[in-house]
Amino acid sequence: KKEIGFSPLQYIINRRIGEAQNILITTKKPIAEISKMVGYENPNYFNLLFKKVTGISPGKFRKAQSRD
Repeated sequence: KKEIGFSPLQYIINRRIGEAQNILITTKKPIAEISKMVGYENPNYFNLLFKKVTGISPGKFRKAQSRD
């Protein structure tokens, strides 16, 4: 925690959400499938965490990235 500034659990969450962002940008897979790919069996919980970390939902993130 002292070295990276946040807890090991927060580090894991950030890594999973980062991987999910990459998958959202590079594929057209359903969000529920992506949530399972990054380790979240419950898509609703994944959506909640994704929004907490990034500030927007996975669907809005994908739409915003596809416009760029």
